Amino acid sequence: IGVENVGGTADLPLTKAQLKSNIWLVRYLSEKYNIEYLIGHYEYANFEGHPLWLEIDSGYRTEKTDPGPEFMEKVRKATKNLNFKPVPQ
Repeated sequence: IGVENVGGTADLPLTKAQLKSNIWLVRYLSEKYNIEYLIGHYEYANFEGHPLWLEIDSGYRTEKTDPGPEFMEKVRKATKNLNFKPVPQ
């Protein structure tokens, strides 16, 4: 399940309302679905070599920087009790 936030740049930073909404949405979705990992867009390449990794077109890969470590740290802290698996390093 992918969630896209509008913003996340120096010119248009993510807001407290977006953080609160993301936390609520993660909690809601985790009640409905068996979610194992909570990752930021910028962390997707950490799964390269992982059994969940599937790359059909290596030329399609892009570098992602959103929503950023600080935002994800706050979401993870607020949803720690959901016991998501750690993101591969």
